[in-house]
Amino acid sequence: MSSHAQSKVSQVEKPRNVVSLLKGRIVIYVVFALVILMFMIFAPNYATVANIEDIGRETAVVTITAVGMTFVIVSAEIDLSIGSVVSFTGLIAAMLMAAHVNWVFASLVALVTGAGIGVVNGVITAYVGVPSFLVTLGTMEIFGGLAEMLTHSLPVPVSSVTFGNVFGDTPFLGIPDSIWWTVIVLFLGFVLLHRTIFGRWVFATGGNSTAAKFVGIPTRRIKLLSFLVIGVLGAL
Repeated sequence: MSSHAQSKVSQVEKPRNVVSLLKGRIVIYVVFALVILMFMIFAPNYATVANIEDIGRETAVVTITAVGMTFVIVSAEIDLSIGSVVSFTGLIAAMLMAAHVNWVFASLVALVTGAGIGVVNGVITAYVGVPSFLVTLGTMEIFGGLAEMLTHSLPVPVSSVTFGNVFGDTPFLGIPDSIWWTVIVLFLGFVLLHRTIFGRWVFATGGNSTAAKFVGIPTRRIKLLSFLVIGVLGAL
């Protein structure tokens, strides 16, 4: 087939692909809107400010960690350990505060711990070459087990009132802090992924790692940094 013919084929196929993509998205949005409408009709308290705040608080942890998971998945990897990272780093912060350590220092230790776990996952995956599924499956069991062992399966209360005011449900401008943190992370994650060179490199690494290497993108470092991002956000 000549290049002219190939060009015509690509011109014909491209609009069809775009149309099919838009149709798929429209169906998702329509179904989602219908579900919301159904709840609004049959559950009068659903479309209230109080319920929206409750949903925002309940989904804050999942949404924040999902931002980090987006970087990992876009780079063509997976992180199964994020649940254990959330519990283990939260436990570290709570135990330090229970030992009368300043809440700021306890929070920083938790964030550094999350970053460290992310680095471990990233190094073993990107530089050693072990599949991320197996690596994070192992770290999930390790840090989940450590959390159980350190607490003997008992809850550790957060003793700092200020910590709860900063990261909890204390309203700021009428909106709970946990929702503010979610909005901030969503905004920063969007900017980092779609408006920076790092974000473009993440897409390139996940799209075609071999081609990315040939154009000079440090794919292993990009995967490491992606795991670092999800580790920090898991701790947050």
